[in-house]
Amino acid sequence: MPSLKPLLLVLLTLALPLLAIAQENEQVYIQGKRYLDINIHSLDKYAKRIERTQQRLLNTLKRKEQRLATRLKRTDSAAYARFKNDPLTYDSISRLSRPDSATLAAKALRGGHKAVDSLKGVYRFVQSKAGKLNNTVNGGLNGTGVNTPELNGYGSQLNQLQGRLSCDQYISDLTSKRGASLQNIAGGNSTVAGMQKELYYAKAKIGEWKKMAEEPSRLEEKALEYLQGTQGFDQSMNTALNGNSSGGMSGNMSVDDLEKIGFQTKRQMSFALQQKFGKNLGGLQQQLGGEVTKWQDNAQNLQGQLKETKQNLQSLRHPEKPSFKINKMRGLPFWKRVEKQYSFQTVRAAVNPDGSNKPAILTLSAGAAYRLNPKLSAGIALAADIGLGQNWNSIQFSFEGLGARSFITWQWQYGIGLYGGYERTWKQSAFKNKPENISGAIPVASESTHANGNSSEAVLLGLTKSYKVNSKWNGAIQVLYDVWWQDKGLRSPIVLRFITQTK
Repeated sequence: MPSLKPLLLVLLTLALPLLAIAQENEQVYIQGKRYLDINIHSLDKYAKRIERTQQRLLNTLKRKEQRLATRLKRTDSAAYARFKNDPLTYDSISRLSRPDSATLAAKALRGGHKAVDSLKGVYRFVQSKAGKLNNTVNGGLNGTGVNTPELNGYGSQLNQLQGRLSCDQYISDLTSKRGASLQNIAGGNSTVAGMQKELYYAKAKIGEWKKMAEEPSRLEEKALEYLQGTQGFDQSMNTALNGNSSGGMSGNMSVDDLEKIGFQTKRQMSFALQQKFGKNLGGLQQQLGGEVTKWQDNAQNLQGQLKETKQNLQSLRHPEKPSFKINKMRGLPFWKRVEKQYSFQTVRAAVNPDGSNKPAILTLSAGAAYRLNPKLSAGIALAADIGLGQNWNSIQFSFEGLGARSFITWQWQYGIGLYGGYERTWKQSAFKNKPENISGAIPVASESTHANGNSSEAVLLGLTKSYKVNSKWNGAIQVLYDVWWQDKGLRSPIVLRFITQTK
């Protein structure tokens, strides 16, 4: 009887590649589906923020537009007539900012959003791998096969996102066009100047949202190192980013999916025509052919107007520098204007007037500064005083107090700036029932309005010099003068502080 070992080895040799392919396809499906879920949610969140920003902008501009109409009616009848004859208003734009599903579906055909295009490439790649799982030796994922129709829902989600972002761009173009129109009608009016300023900063903020939505580090560089090493992934991504993404997506979707998101399909058109005219559509087709020919002639006449409109919109997307002074910070989201700060400073050990020892103190603080403009920041912080003992031979940690700070910083140039702040520290005795016999109190000859047994105050003025630590953090050294140092019995008015802050 021949040995079965050679036969088993041959079967094993043939099965191992199939098993490896099955495991690879399974991992592509799992990781790709997770990637799509995370990034679709992220993109949807950013789209909502853009829509909220646009809606707030339109509400503000509508109120200013009504105020402008009232003022022009009283002071400039010619400008008021031009104002009334313009059919495009911020009120009409506001009504367009809530599109229905059919409008979103039509806008989705425009494409051109890299973030969505890249997700479409991942979707197509994952869908192709998921389909192959049913043909592997294990019968698909976990031996049960993959339910590929559950991936089809991503196609409609991505098309809806594409439509929403296209609508956002359309609304942005209309607001720019209306702003230019009002500038021509009543450019010298102070209300128009205020509207231009609101429009500029809101559009700058919307630009930040769009940049965050299309940021490669959020939507592509996270991109599944596993997928990037899989054969066919780069080709799928290149097709999505450089090819006709909207057509590719539609090709991967069923007729039912297209109809659900608002596309009018050939099946729907044929059914509607048969219901109205019956099955004999020959004469109707000839009539429609003549109408189509007329429509094509009209369309050719409109091409010149369409090109002119596109050129106007392109110029509106890249407007000239406005007449007012730009504060770049106003165009950023709130948290991008907030800087986190951490600092530390030390005070040497000393002897109180009553003969008791005052330990060396390490002061740690954490705070946040809000950037009012590129040079000016204002912030608050909390601080804690920690006793370290008298010297290196007798280190002893102790709680010495808590403090609150408020400060303002003005950056000049070369990283040099001015600092001013007010601080109040509640000492250890303030947290005890009996404030007598204070240990480690600040050495003062007598209590003053700026220092007593429970608390002390400080007004600090000085210079700050910042330097780069890495791509996310900056450092700073502050040399400060304590205005009330004598009231507190300090040895020196100079305070040296080391800062670490976000960029």
